[in-house]
Amino acid sequence: MASRNRFRIDVGLHEAQLFTMLTVTEQQAKAQWSKFLVRARDGEEIIIMRDGKPYAKMVPLTTEQPPQPRSG
Repeated sequence: MASRNRFRIDVGLHEAQLFTMLTVTEQQAKAQWSKFLVRARDGEEIIIMRDGKPYAKMVPLTTEQPPQPRSG
């Protein structure tokens, strides 16, 4: 069964935000890939475990551009 962990993060001077991270086994990820893909797209982070250890993470893509390196 998948497990949920709740974390608080501080965002500058703004109020702390709550987000959910879902932890699943490799077998669960394989069997329910489409379901987890939709959840990641919707903003949830999914940690895939192998032999009881974190193996991979599914995260939503952002449309923000990474900072450009400064020249000079």
